[in-house]
Amino acid sequence: MKKLLFLIGTRPEAIKMAPLILESKNNTQVQTFVCSSSQHESMLNVILNFFDINLDYDLKIMTKNQTLSNITEKILLGLNKIFQNFHPDYVFVHGDTNTAFAGSLAAFYNQIPVVHIEAGLRTYNRYSPYPEEINRRLISEIATIHFTPTKLASENLKNENIRQNIFEVGNTVIDSLRVTNEIIKNKNIEEIETLNSKIPNDKKKKLEIWKKSCFWFDARLESSRNNRFSTKFIFILTL
Repeated sequence: MKKLLFLIGTRPEAIKMAPLILESKNNTQVQTFVCSSSQHESMLNVILNFFDINLDYDLKIMTKNQTLSNITEKILLGLNKIFQNFHPDYVFVHGDTNTAFAGSLAAFYNQIPVVHIEAGLRTYNRYSPYPEEINRRLISEIATIHFTPTKLASENLKNENIRQNIFEVGNTVIDSLRVTNEIIKNKNIEEIETLNSKIPNDKKKKLEIWKKSCFWFDARLESSRNNRFSTKFIFILTL
C-alpha cells in the first residue's frame, strides 16, 4: 500500500491541501500522513480544526523573528529525522512557501518523489514575489509530478524543458470551497462558536473592524471541470 505524506505549514497551504488530504484519507488503497512545519502555527491550527485534520508529525519550527534561513534549516533537519524512520512513497507540497521548498529538498535528499500542487506559476522576476518565485522554480526542478492550475502554468513548465508528468487540474481552492460549504451546512451554531473561540485575540480585533465593511454578493464560478455553481462570498475590504 502506497504511503503519502502531505506537507503543510501555512494557512493558504492548509486551505488548498485540505480537500486532497480528506479525499486521500477516504481512499482505502493508500495510507495518508500529514506533517506540519508550523511555519504559521496559530493561523494554521484554526484551519486544521475546521477541516478536522489531525497531524501525524509536527516540526514546530515557529519562533519569533524567524528568518528564511532559520525556517529552511529547521524543516530540512526536522524532516530528515522523520525520514530516517518513515519513508513515504510520495511527498506532496503546495505552492511556493519555504515549507514547500525545504520539504521538497528534504524529500529529494532522501530520494523520495515529490508531487507539486499548484505548479508552474511564474513572474520571471526572482524578487517578486520574494522568495516565492525562486522557491517554486526550484521545486519544479525537484518534483516528479506537477499538478498545474492553468494552461499557462503548464506552458511555463514546458518552456523550462519540464515536459513529463504535467497534469492541468485547476485550483484546489475551488474544491476547498465546496468542502467548506458542506461542513458549514452540517455544523450547528455551538460548533461554529467553538471554532471561533480558537481564533487568536489579535486576529479577532481585526475581524471586527473588517466586518463593518463587509458585503455579500452572489458569484458565478467555473471549476476546472467546467461545472458551474452559485455560492456566496464574504468580501472583506480593508479600511
